Amino acid sequence: MSEHDFFFALDIADEPELDRMLAELASAVFGYVGYAPGASDDLAGVMRKALAERVAAGQRRCTVRFQSIDGQLQVVVAGGSQPEWRTSRPLPSP
Repeated sequence: MSEHDFFFALDIADEPELDRMLAELASAVFGYVGYAPGASDDLAGVMRKALAERVAAGQRRCTVRFQSIDGQLQVVVAGGSQPEWRTSRPLPSP
């Protein structure tokens, strides 16, 4: 197990503070694994877009999962009748 292997999941509901909370959460997780601020902002943006699509489709509760394993960070957004949104990025070299 590398020093960054972890699994973190959060069930969230559409709330007025959701965007700010997600920005802070993404910044913390992406910073923890060592992504530069530009890469963190980019990944957080596509994650928020996936959540916004679910909210627009009427889904008020979603799950966001972060898993770091085997040198990759996987981010999953799930909820509603839409298929899970997934992305995977290599972890930065130490």
